[in-house]
Amino acid sequence: MTLGQAIQHARIAQRLPQKVLVERTGLSQKYLSQVENDRVDPHFGVVQLIAHALQVSLDAAVLDRCPRSKGRPRGRNVPSKGGRNATNISRCS
Repeated sequence: MTLGQAIQHARIAQRLPQKVLVERTGLSQKYLSQVENDRVDPHFGVVQLIAHALQVSLDAAVLDRCPRSKGRPRGRNVPSKGGRNATNISRCS
């Protein structure tokens, strides 16, 4: 799964229209669409902004996209503020 696909998957899993994520992040709808469709490679700060707006975690797997070591967890829920679990945006397939 690409970074854009992971962002889109997390947004859809929360049943958020793209318009809501645009409002939460301040990004343009065109740019967000390009990110989700892997047409642009966003700066890390943009990825952090989107992850914060979606209340998902960023971990080392986001940085290297798909970890090569077999011992690293993939696609797990991780604790977030307030005791709820947040979706991990860093799934690789």
